[in-house]
Amino acid sequence: MWSGAGQQVPVFRSAVDLVNVGVTVTDRKGGLVDGLTADDFEIFEDGKKQTIRHFAAGDVEAGQAGPTMHLGVLLDVSESMGEDMRFTKTAAIKFLNTLTDAADITVVDFDTEVRVARYSQNEFPRVV
Repeated sequence: MWSGAGQQVPVFRSAVDLVNVGVTVTDRKGGLVDGLTADDFEIFEDGKKQTIRHFAAGDVEAGQAGPTMHLGVLLDVSESMGEDMRFTKTAAIKFLNTLTDAADITVVDFDTEVRVARYSQNEFPRVV
């Protein structure tokens, strides 16, 4: 505990130097697209193009289904969200409505308590 006047409060700083971004690319018929390289992608943060430092592509065979996707969503629903809560709910609903390939979704929301719920794909309408 810091109790004395004039004493400096410790400061914690952090940074993220590398972020993993997973993507699945499909054609108009829903087939997986293969043969892509890092040059086929652009990543931006706050409008500034970022360097792709590492790139790995999975193998796709004709007629092969992609990997099963199990999705997790974490939502802060505490009072600290204030006016941002409406935007957060709208964005989450729009995102969930775009899911077509996820086998299931786990939703974790928290305020003063943590709640966890898991839904299979046929239960997605209950989530939104």
